[in-house]
Amino acid sequence: MKMKKLLAVLVLCVFLFGIPGGVLAKPTGSNIDVKVNDNGSVTMTFKDANEAKWALQQILKLKAQNIISGFEDGSFRPNKPVTRGQAVILTMRAAGLQTEIENIVADSVYLPFKDAKSIPEYAKKAIALAVQKGYLEADGSGSFQSEKAASREWVVVLIAKSMGLQPMDVDLPFTDADKISSTAVGYVAAVVYNQSVSGLPDGSFQPQKPVTRAEIAVMLGLTTDEVQIPGKIKSKMEGIVKAVSTSVYSNVYSQVYSQVYSQGTITLTVDGDKDDEAAEDVTLQVAKNAQIYIGDKTAALGDIAVGSKAEVVVDKDGMAVYIEIKPITVKGVVQSVYASEKSLTIIQRTGGDKQPTTYQVADSVNIVVNAVKVELAQLLPGDVVKLTLNADGKVTFIKASRFTKIKDKIKDKIKPEKNKGQHGNKGGIDNQSDDEDEED
Repeated sequence: MKMKKLLAVLVLCVFLFGIPGGVLAKPTGSNIDVKVNDNGSVTMTFKDANEAKWALQQILKLKAQNIISGFEDGSFRPNKPVTRGQAVILTMRAAGLQTEIENIVADSVYLPFKDAKSIPEYAKKAIALAVQKGYLEADGSGSFQSEKAASREWVVVLIAKSMGLQPMDVDLPFTDADKISSTAVGYVAAVVYNQSVSGLPDGSFQPQKPVTRAEIAVMLGLTTDEVQIPGKIKSKMEGIVKAVSTSVYSNVYSQVYSQVYSQGTITLTVDGDKDDEAAEDVTLQVAKNAQIYIGDKTAALGDIAVGSKAEVVVDKDGMAVYIEIKPITVKGVVQSVYASEKSLTIIQRTGGDKQPTTYQVADSVNIVVNAVKVELAQLLPGDVVKLTLNADGKVTFIKASRFTKIKDKIKDKIKPEKNKGQHGNKGGIDNQSDDEDEED
């Protein structure tokens, strides 16, 4: 009883005066809008987030990284079209270029557009840097039109250029591919090939359709997952989970900190930034209401298994505010499909060599080709695929893109198999970096 009273007094002191020396004071300079509720939880989402549940995971991840912030009234307005100016700001942040934007001297901003004076002040630096790096150019009239709704084609080209993707010469699989501008088609192909953007369920791409704020959040979230971005987002780290703790510490001050701001800790084994740097263990406090996902499902801290691959977003004080447990995935090109045996062989890229590997397919597998659900037998040699594997090495999800020119090129190089090899060869699972998956 005495301990509870002491704890209550300490909690009150935290809010009124802070902890001596600032050891347990409220985190400052957080990447998120931290609001401590009466029960000690922290608000990290938007009041209208459920208006786009399909995009919520990516929205929250970008919010945790301070890429998106929403409006002063606490809303995100996910279904509102994003303007060109807003799209540039979000894309440049997602590319890890926010520091460069902040370092630009306002008086030195150069905007080579007829309507430069009408561009909002908050967007000028980001747009100027995008122009400087070759990501943007004027439209046919010589204008930028900052407040114009950004189209799917326009946003995809901006994302491709800012993420370092090179245009590809492939036949796009969309029913309206001929409607995509000649200057944009190669970049659209590059982003689709990397499987960060796909077509619509009806088989179209709709290049001139305005992009909503929720849609650009998903585009950026998936693209930064699939490619090696040119800049560095210091708030994000990846590693293998070594330990998870949901216990309250014995130290009284730590109890106050834990009950008000933290729900426990997670320890990751993180590789060094350079090849010759050894991996190190990093232990992070996990915010009370941190957004936690296992795959695309929300989860609790205690649900995270040791040995899992995790992506963690931390605020400026090092507290984890977003945790995503990622499945094992492998990317490649389909060589053969054995529908009756529930398996397929793909060609992976490993050290520049094409390595055929055969995988068993789970009974409940979900397969999507160009945003259309299909059966295993409908996959074709040459399809570009990303396989999601379960703990047993079986394929549970296949996301495929079909490109005519790539399919023909791959088929010309592949000779019929004489020996299919061992199905479900776990030795073939290769968590290689995405930049190794690029087509030469």
